[in-house]
Amino acid sequence: MSFTKTQEAQEAFSLIEVVIALAIVTFCITSIFGLFAVGLKANKDSYDDTAVAIAVNQVLADLAGKPLAIGDEPIYQFNQSGKLVTTESETYYLCQIKVSSYESVLPLAADHIRALAIEFKWPHGATQPENRIFHTCVTVP
Repeated sequence: MSFTKTQEAQEAFSLIEVVIALAIVTFCITSIFGLFAVGLKANKDSYDDTAVAIAVNQVLADLAGKPLAIGDEPIYQFNQSGKLVTTESETYYLCQIKVSSYESVLPLAADHIRALAIEFKWPHGATQPENRIFHTCVTVP
């Protein structure tokens, strides 16, 4: 008595192959979600850097032509868009400027040049705010 193959053999994935495939997919999806967090942080940092750059330009434009005495520490407040504000409740970026002499570099022009350290801190009121410090010099009348 001979047996003939009447039905074709069915091929399927084994349980181990399915588990390995699911592990690989899970690892890939977890990695992609991790990249979203990095991308969001980079986006926020870029936004903050742009707003601070806009605010620095406003500060320098405001200080142009003003008599700055050595030791002055003017303060400026900006909202999240980098626009100058006057109320504490709207303040997101706090800018403090320290004015010092420029004698060490150009002693002959020290009466007309001031060194500025422009420090931005944000968010205003945070216990550990981020900060950026810019150094520049300006001429004074």
